[in-house]
Amino acid sequence: MGFVDRYFLDPIRYGTGYNIVNTLFYAAVLGLLVLLTIRLFRRLEIKLDGRFYSFFIPFVLLGSSLRVLRDMDVITSNLFKTPGIYALIYVLLLGSILLGLLLRRYAGIPYHYLPLAVGWIGLVWALREVVGLGPKPGPLLIALAISAAIVASVYYILRRAGHSFLDDKVNLGVLSAHMLDASATFLGISSYGLVAQHVFPKAIIGATHPAVMYPLKLAVVLPAIYYLGELEDRTAMDIVKAILLTLGLAPGARDILMVMVVA
Repeated sequence: MGFVDRYFLDPIRYGTGYNIVNTLFYAAVLGLLVLLTIRLFRRLEIKLDGRFYSFFIPFVLLGSSLRVLRDMDVITSNLFKTPGIYALIYVLLLGSILLGLLLRRYAGIPYHYLPLAVGWIGLVWALREVVGLGPKPGPLLIALAISAAIVASVYYILRRAGHSFLDDKVNLGVLSAHMLDASATFLGISSYGLVAQHVFPKAIIGATHPAVMYPLKLAVVLPAIYYLGELEDRTAMDIVKAILLTLGLAPGARDILMVMVVA
């Protein structure tokens, strides 16, 4: 129990961030969850199309908003800290999808209607609570402007080089999400006194500068989405892309909301 407390429970209780042990453990759990989700979605014949993302993105933003409310003590349960918030949103999302599939089977209602309603209702409520904290729009506008400029530049350079994989809307969304995350990290650390909590970014930023997140993310994200396009398993490719989107959008939205609140 001392080991569990030190590496898993205490970082959640006291907000000390990640360590190498829980980082590797959570990465292994994420990998297993991805494999199980691929098998489940393939069996249920769920396509990750526009209808899926119409409710998936609100769920991701809901998780980010709830995390901010926990950080600001509007919500007090540690379930809303990482990794609990990811588990909570995943269960809520999957449960809504399964119930939606039952409604489609027995009532003829399109399956995405239920998760769409749950995701948007939850997000509107959470954002209303965040607005009550008095966030300032300036940091968001700056982060979006920087992100858009980098994404547009990368898109132009790749198109000139003969690469068109960013024409895919999901690929473009993944890159945009990670640039937002990099911008939120850059602004939060360099201008508002926030600190990185993840092990590897914290070490790299400590040795260099918060702006290092831009080239670092580009070096990881661009090859990832390029080579995912080579996969023959469409379901696996789509789910991994959705995970990559989540890994950028969830912390990026949470961080920029926090910056807006503390600004």
